[in-house]
Amino acid sequence: MARTAYKKRLIDGVEYFYEVVELPRKSNGKRNRKHVCARSAAELKKKLDKLQNDLYNGVDISNANTFGSLFYDWFYNTHLKNKKISTQNRYEGVYNLYIKNSSLTNKKVKSLKAIDMQKFYNSLENESVSANTIKIIHNIIKPFLHFLYINGLNIRDLSISGTVKLPKIIKSNDKKTVLSLEDQQKFINYLTATDNSDRLIYMFALGTGLRLGEILALTWDDIKDGMVNVNKNIKCVKINDKWTIIVQNAPKTEKSNRTVPIPDNILSELALHEKKQNEFKNFIGNMYTDNNIVFPTEFGTYIDPSNLNRRFKKTLVKAGLNPIKFHSLRHTYATRLFENDVQPKVVSDLLGHKDITTTLNIYTWVMESQKNKALEAINNIF
Repeated sequence: MARTAYKKRLIDGVEYFYEVVELPRKSNGKRNRKHVCARSAAELKKKLDKLQNDLYNGVDISNANTFGSLFYDWFYNTHLKNKKISTQNRYEGVYNLYIKNSSLTNKKVKSLKAIDMQKFYNSLENESVSANTIKIIHNIIKPFLHFLYINGLNIRDLSISGTVKLPKIIKSNDKKTVLSLEDQQKFINYLTATDNSDRLIYMFALGTGLRLGEILALTWDDIKDGMVNVNKNIKCVKINDKWTIIVQNAPKTEKSNRTVPIPDNILSELALHEKKQNEFKNFIGNMYTDNNIVFPTEFGTYIDPSNLNRRFKKTLVKAGLNPIKFHSLRHTYATRLFENDVQPKVVSDLLGHKDITTTLNIYTWVMESQKNKALEAINNIF
């Protein structure tokens, strides 16, 4: 039968239930005790159970009494577990840049208060860290604050919504950068007139709206019956301090796995591209690493997305256009679909968005122009 009688004590005038827990002895052989507090007996029991579980899983909660040391232990042994390598790299980058040597590092977790967290976020804002980045930092720290509370390391649950005030994220209503129809044709004309090694990649992006990582991950068995089966992407991640290109079969969203029709002229070019690729493969023999990739490097390996993005911007300048990101070709594809009265649900499916709301939020300005088009149609009726 679960114990219900715990000791009580007043903390800052508030009555708490508490229990003294005997932890493994310290390295010097001395006893190691911990006071666990909660506002109710049921809550205290949960904390004690969680403490027992963390001790069992090897989380060091006895010696790490500062924010920095305990956060490090929790971050690497608990928080990063079972996350994608790309997510681990992103979170680790945020930790090293903003959390590791912050004003919180030497704070005793026992005395950590909301004002300490607020000062930390305010200092980031004063250093011109963007509101979006501060939100990401908070989302990494927030579960740690709850971890402190559950384990009785802090009597306050600083993870509760509203405990701190984050800078407001101002959503921009600016248009996404896209190529106008005139600039798109100018770009295509330039590609057609020059011998650009990445030309077909750019054309494929304009014709299918795939993300860069999805295009570079394509293998020849993904293309069949005039359709491209999108089921993977590549990313450049840091593994053991070395940047490595990896293939991710897990989609960005459930809808990311999809089939997209390929324009006829691009299909013809793909057939010619495959033929030339096979001829070159046979010509250089063992020097070619055959991964069956549609758009590989000269020797068959995956193209680095960052390198291609840089080459893309240089190509735009040579074509007499302003440099934009490769992802803008995806926005251009979607914009052309809307301009040709393709239904938002169909556009959403082709882009692999989570839901139609995502599509409508991204392409708000296009939808506004469609309203004007609808008004013209109604005026013509009358």
